[in-house]
Amino acid sequence: MGNGLKVNMNEYLPLRDVVFNTLRQAILKGELAPGERLMEIQLAERLGVSRTPIREAIRKLELEGLVLMIPRKGAEVAKISEK
Repeated sequence: MGNGLKVNMNEYLPLRDVVFNTLRQAILKGELAPGERLMEIQLAERLGVSRTPIREAIRKLELEGLVLMIPRKGAEVAKISEK
């Protein structure tokens, strides 16, 4: 994982949505590689937020198909196509 993640604070969005948008962009740009594990504690430290908005964002990313939840392993970035 690189240190390129930055939270763009938009005063009109809840923190969970800001974190979601940040992680979504990182996945789509390839900053978070397919198969890379998403660990709440590390992401929270990198983004300067608590684990709760990270957890909520990961759930939302899973619904979009950008993250896979693997039993007894955790979340990892899904392999995505341009579609």
